[in-house]
Parts: sequence; structure tokens; C-alpha cells
Amino acid sequence: MRRSGWAARFLLGACLLQALPARADELCSLPELAEIACSRSRLVVINEVQQGALWMARSRRVGQQLLPNLHQHGVRYLAMEALLPEWAERANARRQLPARSAASGSPLDQNDLRSMMQIALDLGWKLLPYETTGDDYRARRGWFLGPLSHANLPGESWNHFWEYNEAQNLTSHLDQLPTDARMLVWCSNSHLYKQPSLPDLALGWRPEANWSMAAHLGKLTGLEPFCIDQTPTADWPEAGTSPEGVELLQHYGQRLSQLPQRTGALLRPRGSKVDALILSLDNTFGAPGQRNERSSTRGRSERLGSN
Repeated sequence: MRRSGWAARFLLGACLLQALPARADELCSLPELAEIACSRSRLVVINEVQQGALWMARSRRVGQQLLPNLHQHGVRYLAMEALLPEWAERANARRQLPARSAASGSPLDQNDLRSMMQIALDLGWKLLPYETTGDDYRARRGWFLGPLSHANLPGESWNHFWEYNEAQNLTSHLDQLPTDARMLVWCSNSHLYKQPSLPDLALGWRPEANWSMAAHLGKLTGLEPFCIDQTPTADWPEAGTSPEGVELLQHYGQRLSQLPQRTGALLRPRGSKVDALILSLDNTFGAPGQRNERSSTRGRSERLGSN
């Protein structure tokens, strides 16, 4: 995820907060969010929140909780980063996840992610891989002689390819499915933004050259995905909660404390870079067998929510 510091993100935060509803009871529950998302698109995109080897466990719990709700509205496919084609094929054929690898560094070996995939299989869904690899990049390096070569941003060529190629992989899956098939796309961090952030543009990034996977996906398929962002109230391991996240917790904290799992969704105006924000009082990062060293995350979110 590209993050340039809170100062560079101030403009985005100000715009986001200006659009906040006046009443805290305009938060919706996860079942309500699933119904709204599926009423607006057959392509739902949601991110998990991660930084390096750490991730926010709540973001995966939200995924687990949303699956049965999305199932009720016709979703039958789960496309995930990190899935390998052979691995997904075995899981779909056996309706059971393959065994963990000997070296447990893969996300496919992490309990909460495996639990979410198994829930999908138990519901009768099909797992779809769309990960881009270094081999893909090397095999198609000539692609950068095309429209995006004008970007001229050092070190960004891999990111450009990654976003575009993952959207191409998802489009290929959609092309092989019935025209009314509904899909949940699971990604990480900023891959679901439908447009660059204002700070990105302020730094000189060109809109089309810096589209994320979701923006490319909409253009390639002609479908506007419904994108659900779980990052707003994240307490990042080093940077902490963003100023806009702090304001969101202060504004909606009391209502969040009354919702199941202390988590709810805030719909965004049409034309925003995402369609809904997941807000929560549970924003702890961690890794297998450990808690985040900044263990005050939960307490801090609770304090903010009680103000």
C-alpha cells in the first residue's frame, strides 16, 4: 500500500470528513452492507489490511462474517490474491483446503485466511486465483511500450503491471462465467481504489497511469465494482491511526460499540474512490502466534469511541 505520511494525506482526510453524515445511526450492519453491495453490482471487492508480515485480524473476521450474507444474495465465487492455480484447483475439486506447506510463511497457511476459504467451500463457492507473479511480469515486459510507459515514475513499473495484470486475470475469470454470476474479490490495502487519492495526484501521479486493480477491472469489464475499504480506522504498527480515522472513531464510536463485533459500515457518496468504509473499535495488528507490540490499539480505539 502506498502511504506517504499523514501530512501528504491531509487533503484526502479533509474531503472524507466533509462528506460524513450528520447522524451516527447512518452506519449499517454487515448483513445490510452485503444486501446493498449486491443490489448495486455483481462484483464486490473488499480488502484485508496488512503491513509486511502483520495484518489486522478483524479485517479477515469481517470477510468470514460477510460470506454467508453475500451467499444469500447470489455470490458464488471467491477470487483471492495469493492463491495458486494448482492449489485452488485441488481445493475446489475436494471441497477441502490442501494441507499446509512445510514452510509456513505463505498466507495460505494462516488460520484465519484458511477459515475464510473453507467457509466459502462449505457454502459451495469456487475459489479463483488471480495473483500476478514475477514470471508474468518478465514474460510480458513489452506491455510497457504501450499507454502506461509515459508515467515515468521510478520503481513503479512493477506496480503498474501488477494492478493491470490482476485486473486482466479477474476479467478472464468473469468472461468464462455466466453473465449473471456474482463474485467477491479479496485483495489487500489500496488495490480496491477506483481512483487515485487526492494526495497521490498532488504528488504528480497521473490518474490512468496510477489506477489500481479495481479501476482497471471496471474499465476492462464494463462493470463498476462495489468496493469496501477496511483501512480507515486501522492502527498501523508504526504510524498509528490516521487523523481521519481518529475523527471517524470519535464520531461513530458510540454507535459502533452497540453493533455486533463492534464493527459497522459507512456508505460513501457515488463517485467516491470506494463505496463503503468498514469502521471498527477492533483495529489490532498481529502475526501468527504474536500480538502487535503496540498492544494498546484496542484500548485506544475504545477510548476514542467513548469520547
